[in-house]
Amino acid sequence: MLFPLLLIMLFASTKQFTGVKEKDAPHWMSFLPDDKKLIFINIPGAHDTAANLMHPLGESMARTQNKTIPELLRLGVRKVDIRVAPREVLDGDEEDSDLSTYHGMFECYYVDENNVTKNLTFKHIILDIKNFLEEYPTETVIIWTQSEKGDDSDNLNRAIELFDKYVGDIFVKYNKDLTLGEVRGKIVSTVYKTGESSYHYGLDGVTDLTEIHRKFIDDYYNTWEVTGELKTEEVLEFFRTYNITLEEAENDYQTDNAKYPFCYSVACTGEHQSILPFPKKQAEVVNPFILNYEFKRFNYYGWIEMDYVNFKLCKKFIDSNL
Repeated sequence: MLFPLLLIMLFASTKQFTGVKEKDAPHWMSFLPDDKKLIFINIPGAHDTAANLMHPLGESMARTQNKTIPELLRLGVRKVDIRVAPREVLDGDEEDSDLSTYHGMFECYYVDENNVTKNLTFKHIILDIKNFLEEYPTETVIIWTQSEKGDDSDNLNRAIELFDKYVGDIFVKYNKDLTLGEVRGKIVSTVYKTGESSYHYGLDGVTDLTEIHRKFIDDYYNTWEVTGELKTEEVLEFFRTYNITLEEAENDYQTDNAKYPFCYSVACTGEHQSILPFPKKQAEVVNPFILNYEFKRFNYYGWIEMDYVNFKLCKKFIDSNL
């Protein structure tokens, strides 16, 4: 009796860690404890999350994803980046469709159940997220909302009004003390009112790629020289500079909390005036680099936004928590 038991124990101790499976990606946060601080979970995000379907010109210049937001959430994405701007409401449009999603000058679209292409409004997105969380109540979704054009304050205050109206029952204001248990089944917003007509980015002041970004990228803005290879060098420098374990990060947080959470983007870099390269070209270089980079289990990688996100990219970050 003892010998078979020893064999089982030996097999269990030598079994290779394979991480989360794609079928488990929609509920991967269920594997984490309730008392885990949200800022100390490595979270995969999608840069310009809504930019999946747009005008043909935008498809080549501004498209950053090839999946819908519900599809991305089911692949493991838990941080979404939504850019909003006002749109003209026409006869027959649904209620509260005045705030739409954009990437630069290009409006984002979706295809409805009748195969009709429609404007992807902010209302539509937050209801999609709510539906996902109702199906998977162990999860949370962090939403970063910013204004793409027009009056920033008006746009973001309108977004907050729509938050309150359509997802107010699951809306949580971001703060650094939130635990996963407190936000399961809820939307965590980094933008919220601090007064009658003001808004607040809850992530202001966190460590990101600012200094490293300047070193590699700023001198190349609005040129053809912001390549995927250059972006890869930037990301590699970040990984090497902030090479700490989750435990070390949590201890460091007690005396220096300003740099947490790590929150950064490995997505296409440049300004809308740039001609090249396009997001897909950069992603074709940067994404394979991330997939091949050796992530250490229980190292701290933070919240990272990527273009053209797939399950394998999400898995890298999810597995580092487990």
